[in-house]
Amino acid sequence: MPRDYLNAPVTTVRREDRAVDDEAWIKQFLKTADVGTLATIHDGQPFLNQNLFVYDEDSHAVYIHTARKGRTRANVDQDEKVSFAIMEMGRLLPADEALEFSVEYAGVVIFGTSSIVEDEAESTHILQLLLDKYAPHLSAGNDYRPPVPEELKRTSVFKVSIDDWSAKKKEVEAFDGAFWYEQNSILPSARQRLTWQGTLKAISIASDSAGDVQMLEDVEVIAGQGIKGDRYSAGNGSFSNESGTGRAVTLITQEDLDEIHRENKLRVTHAQSRRNLLTEGVPLNYLVGKRFKIGEVILEGKRLCEPCNTLAKSSGHGQALLSAMIHRGGLRCDVIQGGTIATGDSIRPIEIE
Repeated sequence: MPRDYLNAPVTTVRREDRAVDDEAWIKQFLKTADVGTLATIHDGQPFLNQNLFVYDEDSHAVYIHTARKGRTRANVDQDEKVSFAIMEMGRLLPADEALEFSVEYAGVVIFGTSSIVEDEAESTHILQLLLDKYAPHLSAGNDYRPPVPEELKRTSVFKVSIDDWSAKKKEVEAFDGAFWYEQNSILPSARQRLTWQGTLKAISIASDSAGDVQMLEDVEVIAGQGIKGDRYSAGNGSFSNESGTGRAVTLITQEDLDEIHRENKLRVTHAQSRRNLLTEGVPLNYLVGKRFKIGEVILEGKRLCEPCNTLAKSSGHGQALLSAMIHRGGLRCDVIQGGTIATGDSIRPIEIE
């Protein structure tokens, strides 16, 4: 018997196998998503407003700001019930039949009540949260003047108190033919935007070329030298005495390790690869001669880190690993700007000045 959606709870998800009830996942998505859509209604007419927003876990609410006068403010003053949604699109998944084409996605819909934040101190706090989210590299008082009371008269801070939410996602691992939608942004600035962003998944060091690999949550990276405590930083690496650059830090992608396993049935862990940094979503093979940031550390790709006999032996896979890892062995880098990095840090490209 078909489900009666008109009388079902508003949080009902049609595909229950794709529903997400992990609150930590939902909160993380709300903290990192870039744009949300606020739904209001007046006299039976729905209205949508896309806006920047911030989720505050302490108050369990979403905040946006807009003009003191306008359609959104008028609707909220008339009816406090609203919905708020965010989504992220992944890869497109082709199929042999048109009806079976699909897409990876993640989405959260919030059901709540809206109100205008009238308290000056609270409004200032929320506006600062928005600034901290979207411009984390800039600091109030140093890079810009913080919000002042006179400016609060020109904006409305909306609070969406969360009564309930629903979330869903579809994600797959290896998928033949999966591809990304080719975006043709309407904004010229968006068309010029750098096209990728990745994540630092794991960090490892070893005190010498034969030493055990140590997994760490965070490390200090020293400009012109390498990772503190690692063999290459100390001059104890296998190739430390050879001339050339690109011996400070090594990286490898989780995607390459997955492909090596899928295509060659060879399971190689990050530790077995003996590369310092495990990444996800980073096109390492295209970063030779280019600079990129991990947190605030700047690295410059120098050459591909092709597999060697030492790795073949230490991994236990022997010569089979050498052919499987050709052009999948990672990237060797120099450190241009030092600092501390930690697992979970974003990795993004930068232009060489």
